[in-house]
Amino acid sequence: HLQVAFQQRSNVADLEESPPCLGSFVLHFQSYHLVLRLRGGGKKRKKKNYTKPKKTKHKHKTVKMAALKFYKVDENDKISRTRKECPSETCAGGVFMATHADRYYCGKCDLTFMMKEEA
Repeated sequence: HLQVAFQQRSNVADLEESPPCLGSFVLHFQSYHLVLRLRGGGKKRKKKNYTKPKKTKHKHKTVKMAALKFYKVDENDKISRTRKECPSETCAGGVFMATHADRYYCGKCDLTFMMKEEA
């Protein structure tokens, strides 16, 4: 890295010289030390002690044979869907809506149908 000349100090045999006028002066001595000025020099910081534990992330649960939830076979060997299929054009066929207590929800296109409350 190049440093600006006024930020550098050079010590040649314990004599301070500025870098431009070193010239042939360096040739007469064996050792040449370039000392850079440091700014700041702040103290070490104390390690932070956190008060609350880290938030646990949601882990995806895999359900074995999940396709059995979407279809039902009756006694006449007729297959019927147990879940509602999403009517949106972006989802096309085969995307089922999640059944909640008060609504149907499509996880792919965020379409929501509220169920009618019967009183």
